[in-house]
Amino acid sequence: MRGFVVSAAVGAIILVAQGSKTVEAQNGRWENAQSISEVAGACSVTSEAVDCWTLTGKHDEKLSELVKAYYLVNDQTLPIRLGMKNRYIVTKMTSKEMNRGGNNGQFSTLNGGYLNQCGSLYRNGGPTYTWYHVPTDQGTTKVSIQLQTTTAIDSVKDLELKVGSTTAVGDGELKITAISDYKMPPPQNGFVTNGFGMNAQPQYKWKIDIAKKGLADDLTIYFSGFDLKHLPISLIDDKGNLIAIDPNTQSYMPQRPGRFYPNFTINAKPDHYEVLSQVPPSKIGFLRVNANASTKVIFRDILLDAAP
Repeated sequence: MRGFVVSAAVGAIILVAQGSKTVEAQNGRWENAQSISEVAGACSVTSEAVDCWTLTGKHDEKLSELVKAYYLVNDQTLPIRLGMKNRYIVTKMTSKEMNRGGNNGQFSTLNGGYLNQCGSLYRNGGPTYTWYHVPTDQGTTKVSIQLQTTTAIDSVKDLELKVGSTTAVGDGELKITAISDYKMPPPQNGFVTNGFGMNAQPQYKWKIDIAKKGLADDLTIYFSGFDLKHLPISLIDDKGNLIAIDPNTQSYMPQRPGRFYPNFTINAKPDHYEVLSQVPPSKIGFLRVNANASTKVIFRDILLDAAP
């Protein structure tokens, strides 16, 4: 795992351990078990005409008509950068599952920058076409973009919170090897805050060691905390004790003095995770584990002009 994010969500404690692998699209196409991701081509769109071309620069009349048809029925203003070469990269996402338009991925620039989505077309049972505004200098002839996508690799697993408990994750395994007390270093300013003024957060008092074995580098793993009654852990008091939530009103759970959204912190080690907890382990029934394979797909050298 190369990066880690920790967050608290209403209705559960979410711990996210992120990893990713990078692959190169071949001839503008990448495929996995769930879907096919492609760059269909690029377009120049003006008030007078729509002109699209393939990855080889050949004029593509069908793609031109598809984009043109969208704007004939949608009163939508296209973004234009003055003094720039304004082009629109068209992606095509095809799902291998019935009645789904394609992958759940997100296109961006190679450095992860935002791409402005300008339009999208989907017909039931067919692919989804989406186009993005890509302004460049007038002399630029090619651009490259990336797709960040995730694929569920396993069914949801529950890891009982006791030493020796194990669960399979893909071809690997997670195992709780130790549960112990933990003492936080004193904060430099004398306070531990939670982002809401000086309302002191409960301290991390417990540590859970989870060994990892045989996990792929591209996995993103989500841990959700559940109590002994198999209910999501949502609120705690200043000592880490659970606060019961009325299921009929749990969508509105304001954090206020004496009530806190619980947090965990993950310290990543080469062979295990150290999970620091504000909640007593005796109050946690299990950690629910979800795993996705995260892949970054590079689409290189998309032509910004049609061939003569």
